[in-house]
Amino acid sequence: MKFNEQAFEQFEKAIGSNARFKRFMALAENSLVDSNMFIRCATLTYHKFLRAGYDFNKSKLLHYMSSKQVRARLVASLIQLITPETLNQVKNDRSSIR
Repeated sequence: MKFNEQAFEQFEKAIGSNARFKRFMALAENSLVDSNMFIRCATLTYHKFLRAGYDFNKSKLLHYMSSKQVRARLVASLIQLITPETLNQVKNDRSSIR
């Protein structure tokens, strides 16, 4: 999806109603470990499309991401996922590959 306007259009068709979008985003926000790539993709795409003058009313997701409060909350939540334990886990996983 990253930087792909057609993918956002397909997402818009697939997600359908506002109620389904709200349920989807609630699930994504409550499962950040699993959805963090999606959230980062949406955030980066929002910033790129902003510079390009994209009409955010064409996409529920990008319109949602256009809220500075939403982006700040999501980024803060993603940062809170990083702990010494999760960083050490990555280090330990890499050492077992060798």
